[in-house]
Amino acid sequence: MSLAISRAEKLADGLGCFVLLIDHTGKDAGRGIRGSSSKRANVDTTLMVSRQNKAVSIKVDKQKDGPDDFSVDFEVVDHQWLNPKTGEIDTKPVLQDRVQPLTAKEQVLRALRDIGPMEVKELRDELCNQDPSRSGYKPITYNSLKQALHMLKQENSIIKQGVNYELYF
Repeated sequence: MSLAISRAEKLADGLGCFVLLIDHTGKDAGRGIRGSSSKRANVDTTLMVSRQNKAVSIKVDKQKDGPDDFSVDFEVVDHQWLNPKTGEIDTKPVLQDRVQPLTAKEQVLRALRDIGPMEVKELRDELCNQDPSRSGYKPITYNSLKQALHMLKQENSIIKQGVNYELYF
């Protein structure tokens, strides 16, 4: 296997491109790639692709010079498109990004970072009464907001200055 990896590296260097080698796990995916440990040791990146029903996840299993705890989630959805040659509508499966909603704590931190110090009323207006189509945001309840503020204060992530909450630097 090290010969295949060596040749893939030469190909990548010679063409200035990325070379993807595909392998698979055994019956127990938790044990990783089948075969020699040199497969994982001699590459810069390994990705683990898994699927459960229509949910597909790509997790960075190893990243030479970067974090290896990153994943991207997709969902397989049917997409209809017009076949220009036949004029018929065809349906094909495509991957659609599955954006994970932010927690109430994450939303409070993001709002304070992006907007600046705010009173509880302003945070409530921003996070509880918002348009759900905003990217990454999902409206939270007022109770969730209060709990998030309490936890963030205990963690020393935010402080209260008068009536305003702000990030603690």
